[in-house]
Amino acid sequence: MKRKPRMDRLDVVSRWMEAFAPAVYQFACLYTGSRVGGEDLTVRAFANALRRYDIAHLFLSDANAMFASLAATCKELEPLDGAVGAVQDAWGDVQRLRPELRALLLLYAIGRRDVADLSRILLLPGRVVLARLHAACAALHPHVEPPRGGVESDGLIRAVSEDLLARVSGLDVPEELWVRIRKVVWATDRELEAGRRHRGPRWLVYAVVCTVLFGAVAVDIGARESPVAGAQMAVNRNTPPVLAGGLPDPLQNLPVVTQAQFSLSQMPPSDLLSHVAISDTAMYFPQLRQSVNTWPSIDVSSVQLGRTGQPFDAALATSGTIPLVPPIENGVTSGDNWKIADWDFDVSGDWAYASVTWGDGNSNRSVVQVYGLYLPTGKSGLALSVDVPQGGAAVAAMGRNRVVIQTGVRNSTKAVAAPSTSANAAAQGTSGGPSGAAGGGDIAANRASSNAVPGAPGGGATASVQAKLVGLPVNVYRVYGTQPLQSLVKSSQIGAPFGLMEDPTVFPDGVLFTGISGAASLPLEPNTEWYLLNWNGDLSKFTGPPDDGQQHWAVMGAANDLWWVETTPSPSATRLQAWQVLMAPLATQSGSTPAALSLDGSVAWFTAYQSHVAWIQSTGGRLELVVSAVQ
Repeated sequence: MKRKPRMDRLDVVSRWMEAFAPAVYQFACLYTGSRVGGEDLTVRAFANALRRYDIAHLFLSDANAMFASLAATCKELEPLDGAVGAVQDAWGDVQRLRPELRALLLLYAIGRRDVADLSRILLLPGRVVLARLHAACAALHPHVEPPRGGVESDGLIRAVSEDLLARVSGLDVPEELWVRIRKVVWATDRELEAGRRHRGPRWLVYAVVCTVLFGAVAVDIGARESPVAGAQMAVNRNTPPVLAGGLPDPLQNLPVVTQAQFSLSQMPPSDLLSHVAISDTAMYFPQLRQSVNTWPSIDVSSVQLGRTGQPFDAALATSGTIPLVPPIENGVTSGDNWKIADWDFDVSGDWAYASVTWGDGNSNRSVVQVYGLYLPTGKSGLALSVDVPQGGAAVAAMGRNRVVIQTGVRNSTKAVAAPSTSANAAAQGTSGGPSGAAGGGDIAANRASSNAVPGAPGGGATASVQAKLVGLPVNVYRVYGTQPLQSLVKSSQIGAPFGLMEDPTVFPDGVLFTGISGAASLPLEPNTEWYLLNWNGDLSKFTGPPDDGQQHWAVMGAANDLWWVETTPSPSATRLQAWQVLMAPLATQSGSTPAALSLDGSVAWFTAYQSHVAWIQSTGGRLELVVSAVQ
């Protein structure tokens, strides 16, 4: 892994939490022999990972860095070994191992680290790692003779690893532990920052030393060289500063920091911009492909933010393809009746997920499919399929290594057709989808229309219906492993007596949604009501953006603070300066509504995703794509 600046430290460790917390928790429970001890060790391991961040790049991968922090934390616990709670019977034999053998074996089995990784993590030769692995397995199974020659792939090690994995296969991280980890990691980050400020900047010492050395060298060179003519010493002080690739300065006045700029020769096609997703390292552009001769697919391309300053067309690369398969009826896939009614795309860590709603024009049925794309390998597959109740609706969203799905049923036995909103129609039109796809239900996907050209009414909400929708419980799935077909595991179910969510977005603290399907607007209220459903089932209300029919997004800042973003038509609208962008923090209903900030120029296109915003601006006749992170 590459060394990152300190301002990204908390974000990187947060990603490690989402990616490795399940394995770290399972390791910790086996290592300590109890859930109580496992929770304490898990929390301390992630806090330690933040403290050791400056050396994380030495381990060459995020996984190695995280498990190296876990191994170091285990050494700190060794004096307390056996005093962390009652040992569970299923894990008791592991406690017989010496701490160093126990940690090594669990890193191999639960952490999935091979001998080369373990050698780097523990700073031991490979032959020593293998010898200790065999010793640990022999201690657990003394009746089995250890193999001669010491090969990593022998049957005993595999059998022991599979046995240990089976013991913790159903052990999921409790939601309260997720909250505890986040709080401790955040407090640790504040502690480290306070200590840094107390010591003063580290570069000051280096700067003084370098200044002295540079001064001495300059004096020596000046004494040896002849004077330079005055004409040769002239300096052009009117040269403007060179930014990324010589591009103009991005527009300002929002609480964001620019991460990347890409020059554009022309406006990209609308279907490329309709479902954009942004991670900390890349910007993804999914496109729905449909043909009369083949089943549809979603082609995913991306630009790496590290290639800032380059032309957009040169930076754009293929990330993978998601083949879509119509729902199966009676064991047979029938693509003639099923049409795509809506779809959406999300990215979190190494995973991308597409939620696709199919409608059957003959039976008035709908099915929501969730496809996973593992970005490091480009492998994709169907991870989940959900039948939508006849005449009902569904919402789906993905973020922070979670996928949430909620369905809704009508409170009448008579199904009422749900007409497509203009936002959904726009999303289908720009993505090449069928404009008249039939289906008894529709998915209020979290950003299906939010990434379309701003200003379309509806904001991705579920279509207006005459019969009220009753929301069923929200199903929460965790993302595991590297295989798309087995990547989603249901972790919890949250009651939803309030109804069916509209336009949900998954954040670390829960699911934020911008309305309740079928709920009437409050009379004489100038602002909308937004809601946050946390992972414990508690519902909080916020005063949202103005109820003006414009496009709205929800984003999160670096301190987990929530913001709303809105685009409104520019007074002097042109094709390249069409939209003004407003942004303000979400306010609790008991507090005052903060004034909105405004981008200091109009843009041709805008979107927001999770903790990022992006826009296309035209400055001085130069067109560029700007990607920024919310602060």
